[in-house]
Formats: sequence, structure tokens, C-alpha cells
Amino acid sequence: MIVANLATYPPRRENLAPVIDAIAPQVDRLNIVFNQYETLPEEATRAANINPIIPTEDTKDVGKFYPEVADEDLVFLIDDDMIYPDTYVDFVRDAVAPYAGKGFVAGFHGSLYKRARLKTLFRPFVERRKVYFFKSRLREAIVVDQVATNAAVLPGSAMPPYAYMRDSQKFVDVRLAKWSHEHGHPHICLAREDHFLDDILFDETIYADFTLKNHAHVTREVKTYAFRTPGRGKPAALLMGGGR
Repeated sequence: MIVANLATYPPRRENLAPVIDAIAPQVDRLNIVFNQYETLPEEATRAANINPIIPTEDTKDVGKFYPEVADEDLVFLIDDDMIYPDTYVDFVRDAVAPYAGKGFVAGFHGSLYKRARLKTLFRPFVERRKVYFFKSRLREAIVVDQVATNAAVLPGSAMPPYAYMRDSQKFVDVRLAKWSHEHGHPHICLAREDHFLDDILFDETIYADFTLKNHAHVTREVKTYAFRTPGRGKPAALLMGGGR
């Protein structure tokens, strides 16, 4: 089954319907976790294949890991501030086809952490990285330290349990990369053209409000896998035996 997991909350409602309209026709089930909602909004019935969930706690971005999935599912992790094309799922399925039967996390926004040099020694750790920005062209799939969950895909068997992710609110990308490193699942940044994906700019963002503050506990987690990824920075085809 092809499944998409989305976590949302009221301030992002403006872009909820467009995300549903783009993704729901492309998947078998769209799980939507409605954080901070007391009752389901009308968008919860916008498509017949929506599985709406009001969680018992505010899961924030960890809500993408709240719904249960089967090992054989192909799981798309999506965000409520993104603009996805109507070819998104088919494109991604073709891109990850060479990795079928293997554990992996693939996506369109990837990071390679850099070791400190004199000119970057006093810069926050989170800023010492090469970022493959999701809006920019990438000629071939690259193995990275970390893939963002704004546009990611992985087999259900590679999904960490919610209990593992629960306390990683606002740094789920880091916790997912840590889990993947522990279980031997490479992170792959997929090839694409410029502006294959785009986004809606909201005033509140995790990157500005949390990530840039360079929290010590997050840095400690990053250092458990940064620089230790086999084949990091090299074409995914060399590591996975195929590629786009």
C-alpha cells in the first residue's frame, strides 16, 4: 500500500486543502494527524481515502510517525507548507525503484555535515553543512547524512516507532537520521529539476524558531551519525546498486 503521513495544526490550515488535493489522488491512504484540533475540520472529509486522527497529545511534527503503517507499505512523509506536483508519487516511486527490498530513507532536502575549519570554528554546528535544497536541481541521487521529512519516502519496515520519535519534536529529521544510522538505512537525496517542489512561507517555522538556536541536545544526536554515513557525498548508485 502507498501511504502518506501528514501532521498539521490550525495555523497551517490555509495550505491544507491544496496539499490534500495534490497528494490524496496519488496514494491509497492519507493519514492526517490534526494537532490542536478539538473536532475535525471539513478538510478531513475532502477525500475518501483520508484517515483523520486527533491525537491524545499535541504531537507537533512527530505526528508524521504517529499513524501505524505496515512493513510492506511505501510511506511518504509530507508537510502542510509544501506544494507537491500531481506527478510526485509516480516520480518518487520510479526514483527509489532501484532500492526496492532495502532499507532506506529518500527525499529532496538533504544535508551533509562539515567538519569545523578555522573560518567556521565558531559557527553553530547546524550551519556547518552542505544543504541540497529541495527547490534546486540535483543531477544525480546523493548519499547524505540526513534527509528532511518535508518530502521523504521510506519503506514501512524502515519507519521508527512513535515511541522512539516521541520526544524529538521540532528535530524529527535528526532523530530519524539517528534511527536510520543505528539500523543501517542510508539517507538518499533524490535527483530532480529546479522547482520540482516548492513551498508556502508561513511566519512560524521550525527552522527559524528552533533549529537555528543550535540546541546542545540536538547537536549531540547529530554527532552520533554525522561523518559516519557509508558513501556520504557520493552517488547513491555506488552504494545501493542503482539510481536515477
